[in-house]
Amino acid sequence: NNVQFHNDVHELDLRTLQWRRIEAFKGGGAPPPGRCGSSVCLSGKLLIIFGGCGAKYEHFNDVWAFDMSLLAWVCLFPASPPSSPQTLTSQADVATFPSPRRNAGLCYQGHDIYIFGGKGAQGAIFSDVFRFDVRSASWELLSSSLVKNEGFVGSLTLLCSNHIIIHGGLLSSSASSSLLVKSLGPIGFGDRKFLRFHCEGEGVNLPPAARGMHGGITLNLPIVDKGSHKKSAAKNGAGKGMSHKTNAVDFKEPVLVVFGGSDNKRDLDDMLLLRLNSVFFRAGSDENMGQ
Repeated sequence: NNVQFHNDVHELDLRTLQWRRIEAFKGGGAPPPGRCGSSVCLSGKLLIIFGGCGAKYEHFNDVWAFDMSLLAWVCLFPASPPSSPQTLTSQADVATFPSPRRNAGLCYQGHDIYIFGGKGAQGAIFSDVFRFDVRSASWELLSSSLVKNEGFVGSLTLLCSNHIIIHGGLLSSSASSSLLVKSLGPIGFGDRKFLRFHCEGEGVNLPPAARGMHGGITLNLPIVDKGSHKKSAAKNGAGKGMSHKTNAVDFKEPVLVVFGGSDNKRDLDDMLLLRLNSVFFRAGSDENMGQ
């Protein structure tokens, strides 16, 4: 239907708000086939691309890297050959490496990328978790079913303060508002399990609507201890009617900021902020191991 599937790379300069297309240098390798629904993250200077859906509705499970310093493409893991609906979602296929899929969650830590969920060509919705080692180009299955009887498409998957965060995702006819958190911790990723949290709104605010295909970031917001600031001002002779500034920041609080998405019925345009300190405390505590 004259729909084009692209494989180009563009860069937006946030200072000038000017776009430019980034071309691989001559001899820098062929780019991946054009696609939509691919998952992308940055690992060092490597732009990592996983999966997606092509022009003939073929689904991919390949891994590509675009070196931003050398301006060169390299295929880290080739796509599987076309599979029948039976082998596409079989346990034997899943146990070795991810089945071909689109709209999977993706994040990275160091030289590892983590793949969560997604949707296959025959409509299968996945709830598995894989780790891919960029250095050895090898896959490891971490969980064949992270959430029982549920799969997630377009979940927001991020890394923050040594925790993997998975928020939301589209289900067959609805959406999820789940928040799944796993502490990578000092004893490694494989030793702790994901915890599922139910997050409420603050004050009169309602809890955020369930959603998938949404955008989001994690960041650390500076928090100033107002009590310590007042004591310091009194000690320095600051009196009534006197204004003063402070650069004192006692700590930074990790937060998750979410924007937009879909609840499988309508498009959303709201922006939400979730404070993560208490979540991380529970996810990283030894008493929650194995729960």
